[in-house]
Amino acid sequence: MYGYPASHYSMPLESIERIELVRGTGSLQYGAQFGGMLNYVSKQGDTTRPISFENITTIGSFNLLSTYNAIGGKKGKFRYYAYIEKKSRDGYRKNVHTSGEAQSIALTYEPNTSFSVKLEWSRSKYIYRIPGLLTDSMFYANPNN
Repeated sequence: MYGYPASHYSMPLESIERIELVRGTGSLQYGAQFGGMLNYVSKQGDTTRPISFENITTIGSFNLLSTYNAIGGKKGKFRYYAYIEKKSRDGYRKNVHTSGEAQSIALTYEPNTSFSVKLEWSRSKYIYRIPGLLTDSMFYANPNN
């Protein structure tokens, strides 16, 4: 949730099927990264049934609520996968609050095994409010401020 979303899109890790490490000259097709690159492969939906549902919900300290809901499947020559994720929490100190959300929809049309067309839309939004600095004396008096 805190990766660098100001400079790139950070998808929820729950939506990732696997992470590939591409090394050597094969990584040059993605840019001039020295030493290789990471390729995040998104989930594509269950191809064995027309509809499937996935839910991951976490509740924790400081009003943490995190939920990930996804639906996917395959019907005929169409495959689809969509998710919505929401996270929210208050921090240990006063005036701390974090909230974030992400959505994605992917629709794939595969008329035969050697050709497919995919339409995909994704977005994310987050707000990260942090409190001000504490001096040593303020921290010793009350570390929650």
